[in-house]
Amino acid sequence: MRWNALLGVIDTSTEAGLRDRAIIELLFSSGLRVSELVALNRDHVNTKRREFMVRGKGQKDRPVFVSQTAAQRLEDYLAARTDSLVPLFISYSRNSRATSTSGDFRRLSARSIQRMISQYARLAGITKHVSPPYYAPQLCHRPIDERRRPTQRPEHAGPQQHQHHAGLHSRHRPTPARYS
Repeated sequence: MRWNALLGVIDTSTEAGLRDRAIIELLFSSGLRVSELVALNRDHVNTKRREFMVRGKGQKDRPVFVSQTAAQRLEDYLAARTDSLVPLFISYSRNSRATSTSGDFRRLSARSIQRMISQYARLAGITKHVSPPYYAPQLCHRPIDERRRPTQRPEHAGPQQHQHHAGLHSRHRPTPARYS
């Protein structure tokens, strides 16, 4: 399975490796957008309850649920951190030595996360473009905590949006045969 190959190339013996593994597990288990992930602070995430709120598109808050594995990887990363900076995920590059107490100077950017995922995909021998929806079919087969399963369709999502996410929009439907 390529998911295991992607996770297998991450060296978790370093703080940056623990961070990268936590990022990938969190992105792929929760459905977070990269822009939502980079905006997270340490105090936004509750790893015990495995749920938290994010401000998404249109400045609307929405709940996010994470897998037990993702929560454990996040706890491992936070336990290894020796700083008291606010951002949940920080950069470990040599250029991030500015003097500020907010920590925003060390906050990872969306582009740096995209590059990091692409780098691990290349190392794992994955040649396709890798994004969280790429692994969604594999993640659907993982056990789901029943109390976290949505009970109704979100009000803001119309039928076209659900067809799109299910892969049923017209762009992917087979063209009907024409009869003369």
